[in-house]
Amino acid sequence: LVDADRFDLDVSLAATAPTRSRDNNARAGMPDLAPTFEIGPNANFTLARGPGWKLQARLPVRAAFTFESDPRSIGWLATPNLNLDVHVGGWHVGVLGGAVFASRRFNGYFFDVPMAYATAARPAYSAPGGASGWRLVSGASRRVGAWWLGAFVIGDSVRHARFEPSPLVRRHETLAFGVAFSYIFAASSTQVRDED
Repeated sequence: LVDADRFDLDVSLAATAPTRSRDNNARAGMPDLAPTFEIGPNANFTLARGPGWKLQARLPVRAAFTFESDPRSIGWLATPNLNLDVHVGGWHVGVLGGAVFASRRFNGYFFDVPMAYATAARPAYSAPGGASGWRLVSGASRRVGAWWLGAFVIGDSVRHARFEPSPLVRRHETLAFGVAFSYIFAASSTQVRDED
C-alpha cells in the first residue's frame, strides 16, 4: 500500500484451524471452536540494512472473525516484532520474534470457560485482554533452477500471558515445523530485480 525507503505498509493475514472439543481433553463437553480469519494493516520500519541483509520493526494489527456461515467479530490482536532477513549462499533466511497482545474478546474466544461448562476440574474463567505470549519464527528458502525449496520452525509461548491461569491452558510452549517444495512451470520473460 505504501513503499518508501525506510517505511512500507501492507496487509497482514492469518487464520486458525477449527477445534473439535471431543478431540481436546481440556475442552471436553464444550462447544467446538470455528476456524478464524484475521486481517489488518502491517507497518514495517527499516531500522538498518546492508548488502544482503535487512532489519525491520514490524507492527501488524489484525481484526479477527470466525469463519463460518454466520461470521462474527471476536476482537483484535497485535504482534509487534523484529524481523531480520539475510541472503546467505543462495538461501534467503529470516528470523522474526516478538510479543503478542490481544483484546479480551479474542483471548476469551479461545480461553474462556463459561459457567455452564465449568466442572470440578475446570472452573469458570473469563480471560482478560493484554499480553498473550511470545512467538519466534525462523525460515529459509531458495530457488534451484525451476524448483523452490523452503522450511520453517515456529516456537510459541504463553508463559506469563494474561490468560495463563485459564484451566484450558495445558501447555505453555509449542514447537512446529514444516518443509515445502514447489516447481515453477513457467516464468515471465521480463524479470524484476529483488530489491531486498
